[in-house]
Amino acid sequence: MVGLRIHGLHSLGLRDHSLSTNVQSFATRLSAPPQAAYLAPEARASSGYKSSQKCDVYSFGVILLELLTGCLPGGFSENGGEELVSVVRKWHKEGRSLADILDPKLLKQELADKQAIAAIRVALNCTDTNPELRPRMRSVSESLGRIKTV
Repeated sequence: MVGLRIHGLHSLGLRDHSLSTNVQSFATRLSAPPQAAYLAPEARASSGYKSSQKCDVYSFGVILLELLTGCLPGGFSENGGEELVSVVRKWHKEGRSLADILDPKLLKQELADKQAIAAIRVALNCTDTNPELRPRMRSVSESLGRIKTV
């Protein structure tokens, strides 16, 4: 997976080896049964709910948060038992330091704070609890593409 690029994320200055390590970790977990943390709230609420593009956008947002924070998305001990989306929303609302939420490997890469925060905001928009407020994937891609390296 070395050399893997996710459209838009390369503009954040993420080096391939860091990104590929996180993606490999995620790919390993894909072989396990799907975790509820990747499912949109409306998909969790009903076993008969049909997947939609808005559900896919939610899942992408969770994956983006996972890549940015280096944390697993479910209610694991590293998140204090909370799901990652809730942890990041609380962090954003409280206006806490980027060092409190960003993957330490990314902090070492001297990623500009405003770029990291912009990427987190994109992910939070993707994981809005209201599917009507989630952006379309094209808009997500364009938003990530506008984040430039300094």
